[in-house]
Amino acid sequence: MNLPDVNTLIKGISIKQPYAALMLHGKDETRVWKTSYRGWVLLCSSAKEYDLLQVTNISGIERTARLVSLLSEDLCEPKNGYAFAIGYLTNVVPMTVDDETKCFVTYQEGLYRHIYTHVTPLPIPFPIKGKQLLFNLDYQTKLQVLHQLLP
Repeated sequence: MNLPDVNTLIKGISIKQPYAALMLHGKDETRVWKTSYRGWVLLCSSAKEYDLLQVTNISGIERTARLVSLLSEDLCEPKNGYAFAIGYLTNVVPMTVDDETKCFVTYQEGLYRHIYTHVTPLPIPFPIKGKQLLFNLDYQTKLQVLHQLLP
């Protein structure tokens, strides 16, 4: 798949830690909303993160243990409030019980699984003010991302 260029629409999404870091490990994101957008998305870690109790409530004990183990080996965990990677949103489908492992969350009716491919870390993450839902990138932010991705 070709990386985006200046003419490509790129949206952004804010994801709370530790789930943001898991995107670099193949996690599918879950949301209570669906979107018809398919394309490149700048992955940003939210300024606020979940504490361990919140993570356990969202993920359950077994998946929390798995994510703690996985991320304890990760020396490149994105800082809060930073754009850290870009990925291609390929599909949005209702989450099923079978998706719990891939999503790192306990199934709940009404959740949607946002499936990303080609998740590529930015060589130099940069501070960004996130927003709710998918958001449009301004031209300067888009250039900052593309400058890092293009040879």
